Order: sequence, then structure tokens, then C-alpha cells
Amino acid sequence: MPQELLDYGTFSSMRTQLAREYEGKINMSPNAELVYKDVYGKKLETGVPETIAERMSAVSLDVASNDLRYLPEGMSLEQKLGYVTERARRYMEMQVDNIFRANTPTNINFGRWNATYDESGQLTGYEMVSQLGSACFVIPIEDTFGDHAQTVYESDGILAAWVEQQLLQKGGGGTGLSGCALRPKGSILRYNPAVDGMKSMDWAHSRNVSSGFESFLEHYFNPSTDAVKQGNSRRGANMGIQRIDHMDFLDHIYAKFGRNKDRLEWRLKNFNLSMSVTDEFMEAAANGGMYTLYNPHRANPKIKSVLEKKFGVQNPEVVRKGDLATKEQFERIMTANAANLFSPVTTPNMYLAENETDVINAYTGEKIGTIMNDIVYINASSVLDIISKLSHSNGEPGMVFIDRINENNPILNVVEYDATNPCGEQPLPPHTACNLGSINVGKFARYNVFEDEGKAREVLGRELFLDPFTKIERTRDGKVSVNYFDWQGLDHAIEDGIRFLDNVIDRGDFPTDKVTEAVARTRKVGLGYMGVYDAMVLMKKRYGSEESFEFGEALAKRLHDKSRETSMKLAEERGVFPLWEESFFNPESEHFKWFTSNPTTIRDRFRGSRRLSDKVQREKYMTYGIPVRNSYQTTQAPTGTIRRTVGESNLELGLENLAISSGIEPFFSLLEESKIINTRIEDFSLAAAELLRREGLYSTEMFGAIRKNRGSVHVYSYTTPEVAKVLEQIPKEVRDVLVTAAGGEKDFYEIKPEEHARMSSIFQKWTDSAISKTINLPVSATPKDIRDTWKFLWQSGSKGGTVYLDGSRDFQILNVVTSGLEDKLSKNGKKTRRPLLQWSVTLELPYMTSSPKEGVGDVDWNPESCFTTLTFNAINGHLTGVFQNTPETNPEITSLLTRANRELSARLKEGRKLEKVISDLEKTKLSGTRGVLVDEAVMNGSKESLRYQVESSTTSEDLLNALYIARFLTDDGKDFDVEKINERMRVYQIGEISLRSVINTKGKIKIEDGNGPMPSILGGKKIIKVPEGISEKLCPECG
Repeated sequence: MPQELLDYGTFSSMRTQLAREYEGKINMSPNAELVYKDVYGKKLETGVPETIAERMSAVSLDVASNDLRYLPEGMSLEQKLGYVTERARRYMEMQVDNIFRANTPTNINFGRWNATYDESGQLTGYEMVSQLGSACFVIPIEDTFGDHAQTVYESDGILAAWVEQQLLQKGGGGTGLSGCALRPKGSILRYNPAVDGMKSMDWAHSRNVSSGFESFLEHYFNPSTDAVKQGNSRRGANMGIQRIDHMDFLDHIYAKFGRNKDRLEWRLKNFNLSMSVTDEFMEAAANGGMYTLYNPHRANPKIKSVLEKKFGVQNPEVVRKGDLATKEQFERIMTANAANLFSPVTTPNMYLAENETDVINAYTGEKIGTIMNDIVYINASSVLDIISKLSHSNGEPGMVFIDRINENNPILNVVEYDATNPCGEQPLPPHTACNLGSINVGKFARYNVFEDEGKAREVLGRELFLDPFTKIERTRDGKVSVNYFDWQGLDHAIEDGIRFLDNVIDRGDFPTDKVTEAVARTRKVGLGYMGVYDAMVLMKKRYGSEESFEFGEALAKRLHDKSRETSMKLAEERGVFPLWEESFFNPESEHFKWFTSNPTTIRDRFRGSRRLSDKVQREKYMTYGIPVRNSYQTTQAPTGTIRRTVGESNLELGLENLAISSGIEPFFSLLEESKIINTRIEDFSLAAAELLRREGLYSTEMFGAIRKNRGSVHVYSYTTPEVAKVLEQIPKEVRDVLVTAAGGEKDFYEIKPEEHARMSSIFQKWTDSAISKTINLPVSATPKDIRDTWKFLWQSGSKGGTVYLDGSRDFQILNVVTSGLEDKLSKNGKKTRRPLLQWSVTLELPYMTSSPKEGVGDVDWNPESCFTTLTFNAINGHLTGVFQNTPETNPEITSLLTRANRELSARLKEGRKLEKVISDLEKTKLSGTRGVLVDEAVMNGSKESLRYQVESSTTSEDLLNALYIARFLTDDGKDFDVEKINERMRVYQIGEISLRSVINTKGKIKIEDGNGPMPSILGGKKIIKVPEGISEKLCPECG
């Protein structure tokens, strides 16, 4: 429980007074109120629902009360309460004016009281509620499961991490977990290096082996987040990180995709995934080189010592040829798993080719590395291509540049950083937390109109006009407008923000002693911005222009300078953080000397050390070697929830819901649509509305045109002439400012990938922690754009990033408002499919119901139609389902049909090979078992079905016949190329082959390139071939 620095009576009275002062002064849009009340609002201790003003006053007062710890002892109680009241009033004003928000856990938990009762139910008083104020945590996972219930937590192992995750998420914290210390899957559980030597892996499965990091993410950490509703208000969030040079790196890259690359994102829906990438990897990827892997099991100091001394092995942690499965072992495991879906054997992610030199990616069957001198070398460029392609299709995995993180780790000589929080902006040591707060920087962009320039200088002062960002323009009516930035006001907000967050550390409760101790030792806080795009728009600077980069750097530097200054004042008042002596803030420490020496290597607890690249921007810009209160002071968070709570209304324009931009991100679309708290909401850009208003351009007609143009003021091929006519009223200098992340078409991006990346790197230069920055790209971006972006981020000194392609997920947080245009448009104006979605072929087969039609005899039998749909994951080569829609009316038969379809589709979706499914059906003879199944999860991916009407001969085994047709269309389930399937359909449609022939040959007819003297009607030299062993004769018309 938190210390009650104010008794309940005093707190309650002061809270009520503050709330009454500001009750009518809060300008919140309906959407902002919806989010604030639903996420942060609860009932007061008296049982009455609290108002927004009461929640803000409770948080402000609780945080301000922490100053009582540090006020001079000679002050009277009345003076102390007066000081706390004024400090709380300042925090309250920042919230009421939508200038500042603390991170969500602080807003949810701080300043709450519970009523207490005796056994008879009589009220006895009130007590403070436990309050978690930090949003970001990192939980270590060491290479142990835990041996005993009483000691499990001391181990920092898998079970200990699982328990700590639940306790932290219960209070609203987000957690980051790294698998870099866990032994790779396939490792022998009772491995004894003195006996087993270097044989720590067993792919023959003659001994018990580990299942790997991903299995624990899927079966432990992800489901438990579903079970614990974060802070009783929202779903929890996690970050899963794996080192790029860990032996199991491929499993992490493909963690949201199945072995057949069928999307399995739902299995890890509560996780963001990132790869922890080293300089050595990025250099190798850029130069077409190779890199090696490590096995943390053999990196254990005790095990490593035995292997070095007894067996004379140098660098035993390096992955070698003997660690990999052979091709024969891999195939044996795959065969066993196909027959045993419920208890699969641990499967390798790499294996040796038959030549025992090539290393094969088990997910794709393609070469990914080679063996040289018994060491496994991985092609770095190929790995970066895989990551870029997956990021292109799904936005994950992201990248964390671990060498930049640890090079700038203030306590590297004490502990290395392995992981970040869920959004990536907080690399943290084990058990440590960081509480965050963000300043709405758009609030400090000013605009005034004067009769002339002289009057402007007289009113605003000469000094303001020396600021390079001040802009003077003539208005349409001949007056003078001045755009300027209130740097002094920003300074005050930064100082108040740092003090607020430092107090949150003392006022916060943590569920474990380890977290409490780790937080106290480092005293990390993370003050950052939101509304950066808004400030740029209001200052008439295009996000991504040189001007915007200069302005962005000025903002970032100001945050750094003032935060350092404030933390130094706090250190003088309250003392430095406990680990200051060992940190690079102490100019006498060994760490400071190393840090300022332009080091060429960095420590690595698994590999001894790693080489740092000279291709990276590593120049030091920030101030070190000074006494500070906080080891981190600045960050740039995504502000996903808190930025929605500062939305405002502009009744003059008739706009109720105006929103600001997230963090340092541009607005996704000027008119955003999102689903929050199961409610669909729309917001228009506050900055865009204000700019259009002051330029005399805003009207309901203009708003409607922007809506119809998918939230953009730029004219594209899909822009109608009527809309274009309205948008062209906007002068070019104004239109150029109103760019968005989603805006673009073909090869044109309103904000280029490199401009996103450069803005991220500029803020990183002046930020202690990391940057949560998503490089949002329009649908026309390519995997090469993404690869180039990763390279730029690394070279520019960034600590990480995420690249996301608009529409690459079925569900995304932000969407453009399309006014009926629900799908993306391709270059030719047709709807396009995003990778990894499904499409289908529907076959019309005859069906004889269980109840014969009245008046229909055997001679004139006229079967009804059974529509059988085959669903394909066309991009990834996988048949995912068979669904039959029959005219059957007998409920017992319908039940059998449904069950058969469900079981069959489940096998297919779980990765069972088409050949194996057909073989099983042929053995069990499912004759007459037909049915219909509406599998919403699959059918949602089949919005644009390719429907073919196919005539058929009489058959009673529809499931098998459908699969035979699938075998024919996909060349034994191996070729899902759309054009190839269409080619095979054309063979049937032009009469070169009959459906009876396809079924009689069990779908084994082949269409191959041939050497016939004449080209076929298919457009080339093709032949229709029946494999040997098929006795059925084909239709004479087919030859």
C-alpha cells in the first residue's frame, strides 16, 4: 500500500475543491470523454461515479503530495499543505488545458481510496488503494523452469517470469520478455557437458529436449494476458524479443506464421515481436556476408568452462554442424507430427541438406546458410530479406538495434539490456520499470494577426523575431500574420513534467520486491512529446521537409536540455539515483571513460564481446558526467491512449471530434477511423482543421471532399472530378503541409519512408531511451522500401523501429475513412488482395439428398447441386478448408456433414499435407458424409471468391472428389499460383479435359511443358499427362 501522506479527510476535501475549480473548464471532445471515462473512470470510495475533473484532481493531488517528503522540516503544516495545493493546481491545469498526460496506469490507479468495514458491515474508515504508476516493465527469463515452489521466484526462470507478468499486468503495466538466455529448442534437458561434450542437442529425440522460447510465448505468456484484464480496464500488452544470432532466431521471425506460412497471428495476439539485431549482422547483411549463431546453453559459464578445459573447445557457445538436424531427421519428425497433431515432436527450424554443407530454412525449404570448418554460417542478407517481406505483409517482426541500446545503457557495467517494453521506447534492465508522461507540443504553436509588422514586433517583442522558426506572412486582407513557438511555455511544461514523473516513482506501488528495488536503483522516467505533427502543421512546416527536421531537432534538444537541468535540480534537492556512481553520469567512473573513448567493442554475456560498427552514427550529443536524479529522463512513447484523451471540439467549425497526432508520428489520415472500446469512432485532425480555418478555407463542403478523398487533400487517380474541384481551392503551400502517413499512390508517398526514418533518428539523437516510431507506409510500398528503411535506421544510430504497411492486417488500429471504398486500389483501379489473405474456388457438384424427390425415378434422376468451396492461402501455398453447402434437410445427416467438414478443415489449417488428407479419407471411405460449415475466421478472408461453375458426373463421395479437384488445380498441393490455377481451369473450360477424368484419375492429371510440334491452345507447348499407374482411360477428345 502507498504511504498515506495526507489523511483521507484532508485529501478528500482538497480533491473536491480542485475538481470544483476546474469542472467547467475542460474542453474534451465526445470521443475523448468516451476514452477517458471508460479507461480511467471508476466509482469514488463513496460509490458515486467520479467525474473527469475528480479523476484529474485525485491524480494531481496524489502526485503533488509526494513533495511532503522533501519540504523543509521547519515549514508549518499549513504552509506545506499550501505548497502541495499549488503544485497540484499546476498539474491540474496542465491536464485541464490538454497540455500533459501521464501514462495510463497513473491515470487509472493514483489517488484512489476504498471504504473499510467491520465484521458487522459498519463503515470504519477509508484506506488508500495500491497504485501502480508505471507503464513499462522488462521481466528477465533465465534458462531454468524452476525446481521448487518456495524458491521458484528467486530463480528468475520461466515460471517466475510468468507470475511476475500477471502481477504487473493486473495493475496496468506492459511487459517485455527476451528469449536470448533460453537454450534453443531440441536441447537436451539433462545435458551434462562432462559426459555429453558438445552434444547438447538431440534431434533423434532419444532424450527429453526443450521446446524453445516460442512455445512458452504461445502457451504461457500470451494466454495469461487474455486471462488478466489489465488494470481492470484494457487488455494487456507484451513485447517478445529474440537475438538475431540466437540459434532459434528463425522461430521468432516466423512466430506469427505457421510452418506453411499460414497466418497464425491470433496465437500471439497479445505480443509485439522484434528481433534484437547486432552491428555484426547488419554489416554482414549490407555487404552480402555471413554471421554465426550462439547457443546460450553452452554459453553458461560453468558449462563453457568444462567444454573448454576438458575438451579443448574454443568458443563452445558457437553453433556447429552437429547442432543441426539432418534432412532425414527433419523428414522423420515432420512425418511423425503429421500423424500426431495433438502431441507434436519438437521440430527444428534449420536442417542440413543431403550434401551436409548447405543449411536449409525449415520454414521455406530454401538455403539460408552453409557449413565452413564445422561452424554454421548464416546468410545475413537472406535473413534481412525474410524480415522485410514479413514486415511488408504483417508489420512484424520489428527491429531493436541492441548494440545502440547497450552502448547508451547508463549502467552497462552493472547489467546489460536484453529487452524493451511492448512499444519499444523503453529498453530496460531486468525487473525495472519506467513511468512515462507526454507533453502536447502542438499547444505551444502560436498564431496572431496584426495590422502591420511594427505592431507585431511591439506586442510580441524583438527577441521572438530572432527565432529562426518564427514565420511572418501577409494575409489575404493585407494584414500581417505571425507564426511562432512558445519555447518558454514549453520549458515550464518540461520542468513540471519531470517533477511529476519523479514523484510518481515514490508514490507508486510494485507487486514484487525485485521490481521495487530495481526501480529505486535507477529512478528512470520518460518524458516525451505528442502532437509533434500538429505543431509542424500549425507552424506551416511539412512533416518530412528539411524545415521540419530542423524544427524537430530543436524540439528534441529543448526536451533534453530542460530535462537534464530539472533532473540536476532534483539531484541537488533529493539526491542522485543510487547507481549513479557506476553510471556514465559519474565523470570518474570506468563506464564514463569507456563510453567517451569511442569504443570499438561491447560486452556480451553470451559471446564475451561483439564488434561495434564504424558505419553507424555514434556521435554523442547529449550531456553526461553530471549529477542527476534519474538515469533516464526522456523518451518518445506512442501515446496511443493518452493522445485520445486530449481531443477537443471546435463548435465554431461545427466539428465535435478533433484529435491530435500520436507521439512524433504524422497523422495517419486527416480523417481517422478507429475502433476503441468496441466503439467505432471518427476524428478529424485538430491541426488540419485549425490551419484550414485560419486560412479561410474550411467549410462543410471542404470537409466532405476530404472525407470522400480518403482523408487526404491531395488529388489521386481515385479522386472524382467534383472532389478535385473543391480540393484544388487549397493553395499549394497549404496542401503541401497537410501530408499524412497513409497518403500516397503507386510510387508517390506523401511522406517517404526515408523521411519517416530520418525524423526518428533526429529525435533519437537527443533522447535517453528509445523512440516508439512506426514507419507507416501506404499500400504501394515494397519489401525493398522496408529493407532500405531498416538499413537507414541502423546507420543513423536509431535504437529500433517498426515498419507497417497500410492494410497488411485485417484489423489495424487506425484506418482512413473511405466513404464506401472498403478495399485498396491497384494501379489499374481494380481491387487488390493483400498478402496472406485467402481466396476460394467454388465447385458446383451434383448431390442426391437422403430423401428422394417426389415423382423422380431412377431413369430421370436429376440431382440437386452441392456447392463445395475450397479455400486457399494462395500467397503461402496452403489449402485451408473445404466447405459444402448442400440442400440436405435431414438434421442427422446435416450434423454428420458439418462434423466431417469441420474435422477436415481443421486438419488442413493445422498444416496437414493435402496428400495425407486424401490418403486418410480414402482409407476411411467417408462416402455419404457431406455437410456445410460456416467458419467465420476463414470465410472472412474470402471476400473476393473466384467462383467457377463446374459440371460434374454423378458421385457420392463429394469430399474426396473436391480434394481430387484441389489436387489437380494445385499440382498435388504444391503450386498455388493464381495464374497456374486459372490455366488449369481453362483446360477444363475449353473442353480439353472433363471433370470425370479429373476424378477418375484422382486429380493426378498433369499439365506440363511439352515438346510437341504444335503449340497448344493454352498459349504454349503444353501437354496433358496421366502419371503411370492410372488405369482409367481419358475422354477421347482429350487425347
